[in-house]
Amino acid sequence: MRNKKIYGGILFVTLVIALFWESALIRTLFAYEVLMLPLLFLQAEYFARNLESRLHVPVRYVQKGQEFAVEVELENHSFMPMESIPVEISCENEFTKSRFSAKDTAMAEARKKVRLQFFLEAKYCGRVKVSVEKVKAQDYLRLFSRGSEKKDQSEEVMVLPMIHKIPVQQSFQLEENLKGQLFSKNRTGEDTSEVFDIREYRSGDTSHRIHWKLSAKTDDFMVKEYSLPMERTVLLFLDLHIGKEEKFTQQKLDHFLEILASLSWSMQEQNWHHKVIWWDEQNQMLKEADVSSEEETFRMLEQICSSRVYSKAYEIQELYFRQFGERTEELGMQLDISGKLYHGGRCIKAFRQEKLEEDLMEWELEL
Repeated sequence: MRNKKIYGGILFVTLVIALFWESALIRTLFAYEVLMLPLLFLQAEYFARNLESRLHVPVRYVQKGQEFAVEVELENHSFMPMESIPVEISCENEFTKSRFSAKDTAMAEARKKVRLQFFLEAKYCGRVKVSVEKVKAQDYLRLFSRGSEKKDQSEEVMVLPMIHKIPVQQSFQLEENLKGQLFSKNRTGEDTSEVFDIREYRSGDTSHRIHWKLSAKTDDFMVKEYSLPMERTVLLFLDLHIGKEEKFTQQKLDHFLEILASLSWSMQEQNWHHKVIWWDEQNQMLKEADVSSEEETFRMLEQICSSRVYSKAYEIQELYFRQFGERTEELGMQLDISGKLYHGGRCIKAFRQEKLEEDLMEWELEL
């Protein structure tokens, strides 16, 4: 716009001089300035048709507060150099819908490629969608700009929360079966493939638990107690409910994700295979993620960031029981969006937002 105003001013001054001063040179100059306008417009149009852009995001996962690079590759297919190519990219947090953008200008020689780098910093956690918003070609005087024909170009970057190692106390011993699966040595369960103990019959025991061969030898009913497989030891439920009177902020989300990431990462580091279960409001269904490695922790966090908070309250554990027919009172923990961790209906830890690192480091998770 500034260049157009300057060029318009030059045209006006030249016209005034041509009207009041009888000079063939001034009139020729004015005619040349007028004829330049359509030529410059056609040049911008030509450049736009011969300009191609591609988006590259080299790093898929980044830490909160860490700079990451985004590259836009520009290819000039024309026989003339392009001296000014304005490029704009945008970043949108898919969970909170907050956006920010960055702009820069590149130049590309004839029949050559050039890469324009943007260095961005994500201040908040979540899945960030990076898109190319504008790529424009300009004439040499920058009077006209035309958008290049580009396909929908976007990439995703997962901004991870800070992860703190939580001391994990193992409250029961493990043993391994022939298939390499881990089972508790001092807790019973419902897995019929592994027998935990043999005991006398008690009222309420089902007939399928009776050890018939041993009962025949002892002249009394003996009952098998089955083992508790470790892959069912920890179920971590997430409550993404936000009350109508509560104000949801990006800081609250970061606080929640930092607790969740620290819990999940610390458990998998101690070889605790756990499940994370939450309600997906957008698809109206329960979702779960199996976590037994660091990579699966990252993928689980990414799935959470694709969900939404909701104002309607759900009993997540009850919904899980109805769907899978499995009680979770002993094995289930629940983390709500405010940072409170519950077990057996009782709050066992409330993590403070302003002193979260201190709370995580001093607390011990007992399994």
